Amino acid sequence: MTKNILSLTCLSLLTAHTLLAGDLDRAFKNINSGDYDKARASIKEELDKDPKDVAANYAMAKLFSARDYKAMDLDSATIYVNKAFAAIPLKEDDKQTKKYLKYGVRDFTIQELFADINKQAYDKAKAKNTFDSYDHFIQYSQDKILNEQAEDKRDDIKFAELSIKQSIPSLIEESRTFLNDHPKSKRYADINGLYELAIFNSMTYSNDVDSFKAYLDRYPTGPYAKEARVQYDRKIYEVYLKRGTIEGYAEFEKSYPKNPFLAAVQDSIYTMSTRKGDVWEYNTFIKAYPSNRNIMNAWNQLYDLYTQDATDSSYEAFLKAYPNNPFKDKIQQDIYLSQLNLAPFKSNDKWGYVNPKTQTLVIQPQYEDASEFSGGLAAVALKACTDNCMYSYIDKNGKVAFEKAFASAGDFIGGKAVVALDYCDGAPCKFGIINRKGEFVVGADYEDIQPLSEGLYAAHNFKGYGFINDRDHVVIPFVYQDATSFSEGLAAVKKDDRWVFIDRSGTQPFTQSFANVSAFSSGLAAVTENDSTYGYIDHSGAWVIQPIYENAEPFEGDTAIVSLKDDNKKSKDYGMTIRYRIDKTGKNLGKLVNPNVATKPKAAVKKKKK
Repeated sequence: MTKNILSLTCLSLLTAHTLLAGDLDRAFKNINSGDYDKARASIKEELDKDPKDVAANYAMAKLFSARDYKAMDLDSATIYVNKAFAAIPLKEDDKQTKKYLKYGVRDFTIQELFADINKQAYDKAKAKNTFDSYDHFIQYSQDKILNEQAEDKRDDIKFAELSIKQSIPSLIEESRTFLNDHPKSKRYADINGLYELAIFNSMTYSNDVDSFKAYLDRYPTGPYAKEARVQYDRKIYEVYLKRGTIEGYAEFEKSYPKNPFLAAVQDSIYTMSTRKGDVWEYNTFIKAYPSNRNIMNAWNQLYDLYTQDATDSSYEAFLKAYPNNPFKDKIQQDIYLSQLNLAPFKSNDKWGYVNPKTQTLVIQPQYEDASEFSGGLAAVALKACTDNCMYSYIDKNGKVAFEKAFASAGDFIGGKAVVALDYCDGAPCKFGIINRKGEFVVGADYEDIQPLSEGLYAAHNFKGYGFINDRDHVVIPFVYQDATSFSEGLAAVKKDDRWVFIDRSGTQPFTQSFANVSAFSSGLAAVTENDSTYGYIDHSGAWVIQPIYENAEPFEGDTAIVSLKDDNKKSKDYGMTIRYRIDKTGKNLGKLVNPNVATKPKAAVKKKKK
């Protein structure tokens, strides 16, 4: 009895051992037959005994990747096939390797299953085509090629998502997380760019000085530090620009010497300091702002203002007033030229200039026409004149002062000259005023401009005649039919076909009107009420010399020339117009040698200068 029991026990143990030893065989058979649950139980028993068993891991991978298995799980299949894949190449002479052969487990079958499972998992991720689907695949897969493709897809999706994200805080947080988790991503630089831009936009959202300063303090070498610096400098400038004061700009210049808007600030200081353009302003500017980039402009303007009449006394006065000026060599040359007296001289149909005192030829005859020097410059015709001449200005060295030519070129008075750009033939004239550099200080927009007199120009535009200064400011409105220059504080203007006199405010000092007039000289003006008999009035409009003359010229000093018809029947000159010289009381000082030359009031006939 005992013997039988022992025999049965031994048989049972042998059977159990045989069953256990055959679990993996049955597992593969069950997989092939589709009995997946039994196969899974058998494989698990094997893996519990040896987690590294290549055949068991291969079998479990095959099981979980079976498309008809209701518990199919590619993640699990990937885990198990990765373990089997990690064991290859299998050692050919190893007993275990030989044991695997009967299950069909060898290097290439493991590789095929590895590739198939990863392909299935990748296709699944690709079908969803989301960041999470590709990221999930990468977490399980060990297929280098597919992993790289999945990483590229995943990161492209993340970049696309972040590129259109509206919420800056969310963009910053997601970008930072990605950069920390994926430092080797091919999209690292792109997403880092989005992150840095989001940081910059977040910190500078208020778009003010403090926000850009805060960014620079926190990220002095950041990718947007240059942009932040540009904006910071601009905002600083805008703060002072809004204040718009010289004191503010001076503070800016001192506090921000490296700001790129320093030049604009210095220009503003210069413009505001010299707005009137007078000597005092330029003098003050030079003393107050010696390091301003416009300092030489100020010196040049000051020099031009001081010496606008180009006389030796004005140059010497400047030298005395500003002994430390930057023009010492130039001043000596200018003094020499100012003292050089030159007069036009014609030879062989060409004009040049001689020194009248020494009769020395200084500038060779080479011009078609030439005028007297005024203000150190003279108008000459450089090229042959056809119907009309075009005039340029030269200095006393014979050098062209500036490259501009004019149809009409007036004398320089007070450093400025009236010029015209055309000949007025069939079209409105274009008169303007230039300085000694040839720059228009009054644009060529007028139909007529008379020479400067007592600080004002009589000018004509489409409205009529009025008076302007050398900055083109209207001093007396354009309401007159005609006008003469100011003389002794009064100018004659024509309104309603009658001439009246006005002062510099445009007010009439007396109400009388006249048919024709001359300018005041020596306190008197020749006038006629009826355009037939002339006399002289004073500044109050009272007759000082009664209107008995046929014609009358302005006084030159204490005398004037008048014309009167001889009505003495006994005279040999009876009926003839005789010219006399009179004094300021009207006393006849005697006949002139040529008694038959009639005269008209000079100011009534206005001649246009060359």
